[in-house]
Amino acid sequence: MTIQEILNKSFDDFKAFCDERHNIYVNQFYDKGLTYSFHTDVVLLQGLKFLHLITGDVDKFIVKCGLKGHDLIEDGRMSYNDIKNIIVGILTKNGLHNHLKVEEIEKIGIDIAEIVFQCTDYRGRNRHERKPIEYYNELVQNKLAVFVKVCDIIGNTKYGFLTNNNKANGYKKEWHTKVRKLLHTGTQKLIFPADDGSIYQEMFEYLDAIFELV
Repeated sequence: MTIQEILNKSFDDFKAFCDERHNIYVNQFYDKGLTYSFHTDVVLLQGLKFLHLITGDVDKFIVKCGLKGHDLIEDGRMSYNDIKNIIVGILTKNGLHNHLKVEEIEKIGIDIAEIVFQCTDYRGRNRHERKPIEYYNELVQNKLAVFVKVCDIIGNTKYGFLTNNNKANGYKKEWHTKVRKLLHTGTQKLIFPADDGSIYQEMFEYLDAIFELV
C-alpha cells in the first residue's frame, strides 16, 4: 500500500477503535440516549469542512485522529501513552514501517496524543475551574489542537442550537467573553507574529455566524 492508503486504512481502524471505546467499553452517552460516537462523528464532520486549512497528508491524518479521539482521556478512560501506543500499533500493523522510520511513526502517535491531552479539561469542581485561562494559553501552543478544539465547540454549539438546549447560550457567552480572544491572539502570535490575522480566521468567523443564530 502507498503511504496515503495506509493512512486512510489506519484512520478507519482508529475510528472503529474510538467508537468501541466510547460506546461499548465505557458505555457512554451524549445528551439523552445518543451513543457518544454521535458527538465524535459530528466533531469529525466539522473538521472535514475545514481540512483544507491543514497542509500535508500526515498532518491531515493527525488532525482527523485528533477530531475523532479528542475525548479519549477526558471521557474514554485512556492515558496519553495508551493513545500513542494504539496509534503506533495501528500504523505499524498496516505497514507504515515500510515507508517511514520507527521514530517518525512514534512522533505521529505522540502528536495525536498531544492533541487529545491539550483538548482535555483541567480537573475542577465547575466549568470555570475546568477551563481556566491557563487551559487556553496552553492549548494555543499546539496549532492542530486549536483546530480540533474549535471543531469541538462548533459541534457542541450546533447540537445545542438544533435541540434548543440552553447550553448553546453558555457556549456563546464563553466564546465572546473569553475563548475567541484567547484562541485568536494565541494562534496569531504562534503562526503570524507580524500579521493581524489568524490561521483559523475562517473557522472563527464561521462560529461567529452560528452564534448570531443562538
